[in-house]
Amino acid sequence: MAKVWLDAGHGGNDPGAVAFGLVEKTMALTTTLETKRILEAHGIKVGLSRSTDIFVDLSKRAQLANNWGADIFVSIHYNAGAGDGAEAIHSIWRGKSETLADSIIYTIKSELGQNLRPRESYSRKGSNGKDYHAVIRETSMPAVIVEPGFIDSNDRVLFDTVEEQKAIGRSIAHGTLKHLGIKIKDSSIATKPKEEPTVEQYKKDVAASPRFREAQQWVKETKTSGGVSISDGTYPQRPVTREEMWEMMYRVSKVNK
Repeated sequence: MAKVWLDAGHGGNDPGAVAFGLVEKTMALTTTLETKRILEAHGIKVGLSRSTDIFVDLSKRAQLANNWGADIFVSIHYNAGAGDGAEAIHSIWRGKSETLADSIIYTIKSELGQNLRPRESYSRKGSNGKDYHAVIRETSMPAVIVEPGFIDSNDRVLFDTVEEQKAIGRSIAHGTLKHLGIKIKDSSIATKPKEEPTVEQYKKDVAASPRFREAQQWVKETKTSGGVSISDGTYPQRPVTREEMWEMMYRVSKVNK
């Protein structure tokens, strides 16, 4: 039976990144516990650095995983710095650490539609020539740090609810299972594909899809304030006609002059 150690980033007096009412330590724990649930449903034995809101020293996290005899170490965080996309960090020695990182990050992309950072999965070397991150450097098994996205950018609409944070956890679990060569046995726990808008949604004014709501609000506010807007922010899922596209292009050309 494979043994996977899950490490929820931060905790206790270390909140991690904080933005727009989101707190990394809380999100990371929610995601981690869902990852644990899915892995255990597939017969994987799971260990945790923390299961509540407590602080655990980085070296202690690695020591716990080493002493437990983990086969894989997955540290779960959320990013900050106003960037865009998911990424994963693996050991400078690559090997199984790199393939694990790739499996998780590409599963997040395929299941949730999240963008990937330009470097996708990468390693970081410290000034001493060893792995920069303690939980990767001090663990004795393949270890990765997963950053599903940025809480202080438009990325946040993909995981600003508990259910969406759990969806991230399911994708991390699925990526880990793929790396281990274990088939996802219960289709009911897989992420559901995005549903296409219905005819009724085309006909009425509804909220934009989560990823586009900030842009929709900006369009509405720009029009209200008297600025030059290319849309009024209504009917977000109705198809655009050619003449409407011409009008948008015309207005943009006026702004750029």
